[in-house]
Amino acid sequence: MAEYMLAVLLHLPPRQHKLSSLRFHRLFSQTPTLLSARSSLAVMASSETPINFYSGAPLNRLSWLRESATFLNIAALDSSTRWLIFNKELDPLMLTNPPGKNSAEETRKLAFLSTAQVKPLLGLDRLFGQGQSAASGDSISTDVIEPAEHPEQKILQAARLRGPRIVFLGVHEREDVKALPTGNFKSAKDLTGIPYFALDISKSDPADVEKLLQSASPSPSHKLEFQGSRPAAAWFDHFDAPIFSLGRSMVDWNARNRVGDFLCFYSTLAGFVEPSEAFEDSVKREIYEESGIKVRNVVYHSAQPWPYPANLMVGFYAIAEPNQEIRVDLDNELGDARWFTREEVLEVLAHPLGTTMGSSLNAKADTETEKLPPPAFRVPNKAQAIAGVLIHDWAHHKVPQLPRAVNNSSKI
Repeated sequence: MAEYMLAVLLHLPPRQHKLSSLRFHRLFSQTPTLLSARSSLAVMASSETPINFYSGAPLNRLSWLRESATFLNIAALDSSTRWLIFNKELDPLMLTNPPGKNSAEETRKLAFLSTAQVKPLLGLDRLFGQGQSAASGDSISTDVIEPAEHPEQKILQAARLRGPRIVFLGVHEREDVKALPTGNFKSAKDLTGIPYFALDISKSDPADVEKLLQSASPSPSHKLEFQGSRPAAAWFDHFDAPIFSLGRSMVDWNARNRVGDFLCFYSTLAGFVEPSEAFEDSVKREIYEESGIKVRNVVYHSAQPWPYPANLMVGFYAIAEPNQEIRVDLDNELGDARWFTREEVLEVLAHPLGTTMGSSLNAKADTETEKLPPPAFRVPNKAQAIAGVLIHDWAHHKVPQLPRAVNNSSKI
C-alpha cells in the first residue's frame, strides 16, 4: 500500500512567568486608595474592560456569511451600505469640512460613501460568486454556486475574480436587534443594520477615481482626498477608528496574499505543544485535529528559533495512509487541506513567485515576472521559514532521517 508523508511544524510558547505578590503590590501602589494586592485584582476583574483606540469595533462581522454570495451581493448593493476607500498606499479617503459654526478651522473625518457613489468603480452587477471567466456569466440573475450542488467549489462560492478588491467588514446593527441573520439569508429585508465594506482602488483607472472624488463631494467647499493613515488617525473617533483598522488590515492582507486569479497559499500543518505532551504525541494530535488524518512514525527534522515573541519551532515528518478522508471541519483552523504530488511542489518551487510573500511579492510582481502565468499555489520560502525547509527538502529527496522508500513517497 502506498504511503503518504506529512510535514508538521510545532511552536513552543515562551515560559509564562508568574508575578509575585510583591510585584502586584508595586503595580497598585500608585492607586489613590490603600488596597491589598488581592483586593486590587478583584476590583480590576469586576470593572468594565477598557476599550483602547482601534478596538471595540461596532460592527457584527457575520463571519458565517462570508461564503454566501447571495448575502454579499445583496448587502453590497443595498442603498444603506457604506464604503471605506483605500488607495495603493492603504491611505483612507477623508472628507475635509470647511470652517463653520462649530469650528474656526478645517476639520476632517473618515469618508463613508454610498453604493450609488462607488458603483462606477465596482464594475459587474455580480460582485461576488463570479464565474471563472467573464463568459461564464456574471449578471446578478445567474445562479450562485452552492456547496450542496458542487461541494468541491465551496472555497469559490463567494469568489471575486474580477474588478477591484472588495472586503465585507460587517453590519452596524440597531440596538434593539435581538436575532442575527442566518445562513438562509434571502433578501435585503433580512438585513438588520447598515453593511460596511472596504474598497481597494489601487488598480482602478485614475480618471475614474478622480471622477468619484469630484462627484461624491457634498459641496464645492468640501473636499474628498486621501490622507496618510497616521495623520488621519488624529481625526478618528471611537466609531471610525476600529472600522478603519479592520478595513485597512483586511485590504492589506488580501493585497499581500493574492496574486492573479484566486491564488492559494499552502504550508505545513502547525500547532502548539500542550503541557505534559511529547513532541511525537503533539504531532499526531495537531495533524488529526486540523486535517482529520492519523499519522505514525514521527521523525524529527530540525528546529528554528522564532523571536515573535520568543518561540522555538520544531519540524517533523510523519507517515499517513492515503485512504483517509481529509477533514478541516474538526477545529475549523484551516481554509483548505490537500495532498500535492512531488511534481506539483517542484513546479511551484521553480516559479519566481512560488515562494514569495509580502512586500517582496509586490516588488517582484511589478517586474517582468508579472507577465508569467501565476503558480498554481504558493509555499513558504525556505530562506525564512522552517516550513519552507520541510517542503523543499522533501521535494528534493533531502531527508536522510526518513527511509528511502518514504523519502521517495509520491505525495506530501
